[in-house]
Order: sequence, then structure tokens, then C-alpha cells
Amino acid sequence: MRLTLSSLRPISLSRLSPLSSPKRTNYLHEQTRLYALKSSPPLPLEVSCAPLSGLGYGAAKAGLNYIIKSLTTLLAPYDIRANVIAPGFYLSELSGDAFKRLGIEGDGTREGSFPAGLVPAKQAGGEEDMAGMTLFLCSRAGAYINGSVILSDGGRVGVGNGTY
Repeated sequence: MRLTLSSLRPISLSRLSPLSSPKRTNYLHEQTRLYALKSSPPLPLEVSCAPLSGLGYGAAKAGLNYIIKSLTTLLAPYDIRANVIAPGFYLSELSGDAFKRLGIEGDGTREGSFPAGLVPAKQAGGEEDMAGMTLFLCSRAGAYINGSVILSDGGRVGVGNGTY
């Protein structure tokens, strides 16, 4: 949890120094954007390694949400927007073991790879899904979004005990 939350501050605040004055521009498409990436709710307890394993993880994710929402206010005078992307199941170093425990083959992006009770889309997210979300938020189409947590989880948060 310490690494998750403490590493965000130096990264984001160090980017303010080159900005000499607030209100550099009034054009939404020229705004600077800050995005944090965090996972959506952890695996259900029956899939996790230990019953209490999600407590620190969940607290770190909630802390990241709070930091980004606070940065939204702090960075507003500089025309910098801040949002969080919360992906669900995407194959990564962190999720690889969970994919194995669930019996998911490959990267899980084939429809039917996941049971609908765990992920209503029945598949994991892929590179195209994350790239599309990022491009949307960085484009003119996403220029009016600020201080939000954007889910890319195939509907998973709607079927589990958790929040984003």
C-alpha cells in the first residue's frame, strides 16, 4: 500500500514545475491529462489466497481514488485533468496466478474464457480495450471528463461484493 500511494505524489507533482502560471489555455483539447491505473475490485475470497488478503489492497485502491480526486482540485488552475482507469481482469504479472487458479487458458480474451457469474462479458480485457479507453480519455471526446474512475471490467463490478 505504501508504494502504491507514495509513488503517485512525486510523479504527479514533479510535473507541475514546468508550468509557469495557471490557466495556460482555455481550450479543452489542449489540456494536460493525468491518469492513474488501478484495478477494479479484487477476486472473491474463495479465489484469493487468504481471507484477509484484500484489505490492504482495497485500502490502497481507495487511497488512489482519493488522491486523484484531490489532484483534480489542485490541478484545475493549471488546466490539468486527472482520472483513474480501473481495469478488471486483464492478463498481467499480477493477475497471472489468478488466471491459473481459475483455469483460464491463454490471455483470457476469447469469449467464454470466464464464467458469466464472475465476468458478465465472459472474457478478460485485452490490449485493444485498454488502448481504446486511454485514447478516448486523451482525445477531444474525453476532454470533459475530470475526477472520474472509469471502469473497464466487462461488467465484473456489478456481480461482486465491491466498489470502485
